[in-house]
Amino acid sequence: MTYLLLQTFLLLLASYFLGAFFSCVTKRAIMARSARMATVAARTSATPVVAAPAEITPLVRPREIDPVQPKIDVLPRPEPHVFATVTDADISRFDRALTGPDRMPACRVR
Repeated sequence: MTYLLLQTFLLLLASYFLGAFFSCVTKRAIMARSARMATVAARTSATPVVAAPAEITPLVRPREIDPVQPKIDVLPRPEPHVFATVTDADISRFDRALTGPDRMPACRVR
């Protein structure tokens, strides 16, 4: 069992460092490419091009704000539930349950 834990730990450690290595290599490749593209763009645009200022038109027209407060609808409460009164129920069985079973005459054990 000890060797299994050791192997698991080493595999996790190796996969961590392998992933870190590949991500670093990928990042460097992407950054080097974007840096080359930036230098090429800087060389080609050595002469500044001045464009006339264009009128800015928004892509989305903003909504107008309605100053009226929202109306909150309140539903009426239902009528309260009417519970049965004590006089409606037969409570004799509850009295019997509290006092215990009927007394039986004692039997002699021989």
